[in-house]
Amino acid sequence: MLKSQERFLKPLAKPERKEFMRLMKILIDANEELKNISIEK
Repeated sequence: MLKSQERFLKPLAKPERKEFMRLMKILIDANEELKNISIEK
């Protein structure tokens, strides 16, 4: 799994990797919130 993640991120420069991961965390967190709202209904 780690090797595939490294290959996926390899085309990005180091600052771009950090920004990509920051944005992914925002999306994942937002998705978690939506799932929790759906469960509560």
